[in-house]
Amino acid sequence: MKLTPPSDDVMWSKCRVGHNRHDWIYGTMVPPWPMSNMRIYSWRQYGGQHLDWWQDYCPAQDVVSQAIDLNGTWERHESLLYLDILKHGLPDPGKVIDFGCHLGWYSTIADRLGYDVTAIDVNAENALLARLNAPTATVHLGVVDEHAEILPAEKIRCVKIDLEGAEQWAVRMIEPSLEYRLCDFILMEVSPVFNTGYPALVDRIQSYGYDVYLVPSNDRDAPARFQDHPLKSVLTGPTFDPGLIPDLHQVDVMFTRTP
Repeated sequence: MKLTPPSDDVMWSKCRVGHNRHDWIYGTMVPPWPMSNMRIYSWRQYGGQHLDWWQDYCPAQDVVSQAIDLNGTWERHESLLYLDILKHGLPDPGKVIDFGCHLGWYSTIADRLGYDVTAIDVNAENALLARLNAPTATVHLGVVDEHAEILPAEKIRCVKIDLEGAEQWAVRMIEPSLEYRLCDFILMEVSPVFNTGYPALVDRIQSYGYDVYLVPSNDRDAPARFQDHPLKSVLTGPTFDPGLIPDLHQVDVMFTRTP
């Protein structure tokens, strides 16, 4: 896969408290994740070095590890939906692509279920942890931008895209698969806080024959029976109106092929 090599300043590799490299620990997972533990950043060791809590760890790196360490999960509702999507793809696991894999939470879930995982991250330390957490995954280090290689059309069970404002370039990379409606599901972060192009991007994906739904981020907004049947409860709910995007800060959406 051809990607732009990351520059030193493309993402924080040194946090505000000045450590050059993280120490790693094991974070314990809670059910229903198909793993017992995974390597995470030892975010606690840097606490107390600043007065502000948000300066006690690396916001760009350690927040995922903090959530796993304290709660046993990362993005619980999004992860439950993702897990249900993958379980419904068994017993014949196919392809999963994880754009912005970080330390490999989503890649590890797919890897443990037997999926063929391609993961991409811009940070070298993240990519190394993702390789350790998802040992059979193919992990690429590089920038997903307008120069990234457009991938050939292929059958894909799920694409997860979380690139903090660069989601349009990931969509460009998988566009041949979208044109032929070969991708079953896309889970994508929509962040109007980073750029204003998301309404057009959502419309573009819909134009290939995909419906879009809002992914709940908390119990209050979750549909009835989401805990037991995440995918079914989202699919039986209303579709998402892209016209709402400019008024939002950051949400996750799910695309699936229009019947």
